[in-house]
Amino acid sequence: MNKKTCAIFGYRLVSLSDWLYLKFAATIKHLILSGYSTFLFGELGEFEKIGYEIICMLKKEFPYIKCVYVCSASKKSGDENAYIYDDLLFVSASEDIWQKRIQKRKQMVDCSTSVIVCKRGIGENHVNQTSLYAKDSKKDIFLI
Repeated sequence: MNKKTCAIFGYRLVSLSDWLYLKFAATIKHLILSGYSTFLFGELGEFEKIGYEIICMLKKEFPYIKCVYVCSASKKSGDENAYIYDDLLFVSASEDIWQKRIQKRKQMVDCSTSVIVCKRGIGENHVNQTSLYAKDSKKDIFLI
């Protein structure tokens, strides 16, 4: 991975006000201007989709930035979402769906310099667990 890589994760269902959307977009742009060029996505909850859309818009201004989909399978053919991304990163994970999500996100944190986390929403508790892991790993954390 590039030296400056950011993992993006949050809940499946989020409600971002206009202010929070602008904060999210400003955070991503700040990271790009600070030398970040690779953004990692794992699950495709609403927060990740919003982040992906923001980065796609910013590609007009910064064509070198990349969206990387983190796969826990050995083939992208099993995941229709993988085809919209610039690149893939394969990680190992448990067969248990709950453990798979946690392991995949922890590996995303391990591959990143920083993380953007949305802790507002409805969904699984793995967001909190992964946020604590990022903090313990001394990653820069940007909360939305």
